[in-house]
Amino acid sequence: MESVCRWVDYVVYITMAVEWDGSLSGARPKEAITWGKVKPTARQAFVLEDATVVLPILIPYVVKKIGFRKGVRAIV
Repeated sequence: MESVCRWVDYVVYITMAVEWDGSLSGARPKEAITWGKVKPTARQAFVLEDATVVLPILIPYVVKKIGFRKGVRAIV
């Protein structure tokens, strides 16, 4: 489990679903900790918005902030 957790320092969950009506059937970011997919110390964000609105704003910011490294790929 440690080999997976070492790379997940941040988690951003983007959804339009809400908990109160039962439409949030996917797991919250905190649940991923119990699965060993996210570090307990990882920074978490839960964004209640349409991904088609958020991603065009978020991706360029992240690339500029952390830099784009050619040849580096994410582990999924």
